[in-house]
Amino acid sequence: MSICIAAIFRTKESEHIALCHDWRGSDPGIGSSDEVDKQRWLAPGWSALIAGDLAYAEELLILLEASFAKCPPTEGTLLSTIRGAVFEYKKVRINQHLASVYGIDFETFLTSGGSIFPEEIFRQVHQEIARIYIGVDLLITGFVESTDYESGTREPDPVIVRVLGHQGCDLEVSISTMYDCIGEGAAIAKNSLIAREYDPAWGLKRAVYSVYEAKTTSEVINSVGTSSSVYIQSPDGKLRYLKSESFAKCHAMLAAFGPKKLTSARIKKHLLELSDFTTEAENIAAQSPSSDISEGE
Repeated sequence: MSICIAAIFRTKESEHIALCHDWRGSDPGIGSSDEVDKQRWLAPGWSALIAGDLAYAEELLILLEASFAKCPPTEGTLLSTIRGAVFEYKKVRINQHLASVYGIDFETFLTSGGSIFPEEIFRQVHQEIARIYIGVDLLITGFVESTDYESGTREPDPVIVRVLGHQGCDLEVSISTMYDCIGEGAAIAKNSLIAREYDPAWGLKRAVYSVYEAKTTSEVINSVGTSSSVYIQSPDGKLRYLKSESFAKCHAMLAAFGPKKLTSARIKKHLLELSDFTTEAENIAAQSPSSDISEGE
């Protein structure tokens, strides 16, 4: 359940990251709720947005926090640090399954499983292991110092790292260069940003609106909640939260520029008739007009 979005944008002073998520989540022991905060801190300046099983997420975040404390992320170590924690958690999940069902650990299975189990059971356990997922997706965001080779100065660069671990997908840890989305509403939200031709060079107003529009568009998925939080993550390590009263500005832009439901009353004068079509085998093409929002911030 959920939608989480992260997108890089630029102001005159520096680059920032716009973050947005809903508040819907579920816990196997409690059920569904619309009061689930999806944002966590991993280390000073490093945030994580969560989609998936909350219990699994908390376990993985403990490992990530420990990894960040042991090896503070840099441009050269960030991915390896996150991958190390994620793959370690995959082993934890495998060990938990093997110990609870067969009374052995993963290392024992790898080294001696062929002699412990009959061939048919050995293959079955292999298949079970392949179907074990970490059960959570993450968007990890922050800033790393990188060198501007023209000026020789060190500047903070925004980073979005996506962790995909939900059921049915291969475990993946990768850097997203402009924006990314996780959760059951991710496909629709990402398509909204693609349709807007989202550009990390955009300013605050256009970027934050586009992220908010993408989140709102994803609400057609029943498991995405209608409540939203919008943040700006800055190089100083702080999160700046969109004020409750300022959401009215997002609502106004959504009413002006956002997608509309097609109703008969709204499109009556534009409706096609059978006479608009022909039986002739002609190649008739028309170019779509642009529907983008204004070019200003």
